[in-house]
Amino acid sequence: CGSRVEVSFYYFPMIPAVEILRPIGTPVFPLQRHVDAETVHLEHHLIPSRQARRAAALHDAELAKRREWKHRARQSMWDFMRLHGCAERTGPVHDTVPGFVNSRRAIASFCDCSIWRSAAVVFVSQETPLRPLITQALKENKTVVVGVKKPHSAFQGPWSGPSHMFVTMSDVPSHDLQLANSDVGIARFGYPLELDASIAIDLVVVGSVAVSPKHGARLGKGDGRDDKLWGAMRWMGWVSAETPVVTVVHECQLDDSLSSSDMGPGDLAVDVIATPERVLMVEGVPQKPSEVAWSDLRPDQLGQAAFMAQQRGPGRRTAT
Repeated sequence: CGSRVEVSFYYFPMIPAVEILRPIGTPVFPLQRHVDAETVHLEHHLIPSRQARRAAALHDAELAKRREWKHRARQSMWDFMRLHGCAERTGPVHDTVPGFVNSRRAIASFCDCSIWRSAAVVFVSQETPLRPLITQALKENKTVVVGVKKPHSAFQGPWSGPSHMFVTMSDVPSHDLQLANSDVGIARFGYPLELDASIAIDLVVVGSVAVSPKHGARLGKGDGRDDKLWGAMRWMGWVSAETPVVTVVHECQLDDSLSSSDMGPGDLAVDVIATPERVLMVEGVPQKPSEVAWSDLRPDQLGQAAFMAQQRGPGRRTAT
């Protein structure tokens, strides 16, 4: 719109800092956080009430407890994969979704499934074990959607700013297919996908550090990136509650101890698990998030959130 934006910070006891983005010249009021079972609402108030402070403190304590448990579970899985040789030795294991032994066999077995063959538009997370799947999708003339890793930074590509969270690729020359699954290839062959674009994604593939074969509950690498990208896609109507979500992991990453009770309201579960040995269809998958979990956003992600909020007008498409 060309209007200037001013960023201010307000701190309340027991309440995390909230960024306020406003056009210059409009009045500013502190924001009070109200917490309910589903989401966190922001309303204008001069002084936060005791009830609101207590609710925010309980919410933050529960979130911190869940994050601590997830952190220990991830560390345990990373240590196990390194100790038992399940992870590839060419890349890092900790603090990432690690590449694993026979990952290409797992991808090949999944690509034989009807759920993959029938999909025309697929979202693939940019994790190490999933990059060959981007190449395979392009080889089969599918349209690939990926999330820009750092849309708020000066990434070298034909996009910039919080509105360009996604990139779409198709019709990549055959001699460049291997390059297309890299950051350089995505920047070269990708086109920015605006958040108000009209697109229907048939299949979502995400990375996992650990996943439950019983309930589909999963642990990512800890940044919540795939969860937030799903929330954005759901909010903009690109995916629905019926859109299948798939993950590709090593057999050792199947963890029966994970359950739906360990997941937060913004955590994404999976419907299908592909390993080098088998493809599992998960039953009893928890309900997928219907939008972004605003309470889990970090300060550096609020610019994207502010842009998406602008899209949430009367003409917003509603995911079903």
